[in-house]
Amino acid sequence: MLLKLDESKQIRKSYRDLLMGGTKVKMILSKCDIKEINLDLIADSKITSGKLGEILFIVPTNRKIRFLKRELISASPSKVAEGINLETIGTFAVKLLLGLKGTAG
Repeated sequence: MLLKLDESKQIRKSYRDLLMGGTKVKMILSKCDIKEINLDLIADSKITSGKLGEILFIVPTNRKIRFLKRELISASPSKVAEGINLETIGTFAVKLLLGLKGTAG
């Protein structure tokens, strides 16, 4: 993903840096046994194929959601993105808790 600093300079930032502010990703959840994972490659392929709805992005704050949403839309081929799954840690935790309470009855 390219982020414009001004008209003459561009800087490449990884999605990991955008999501976590430079901290390392702690956990990847998958149904497959994955030895290594390249988040940038996965995110780029989902953006170019128009399948952003297949990824759940969990970020720390609403500010990160707004920033990441703008970046994902501007990086998509048609500058339009449907079904972007963006959640903060707090809203995701609440949805998990409410989902678990609904199945416990």
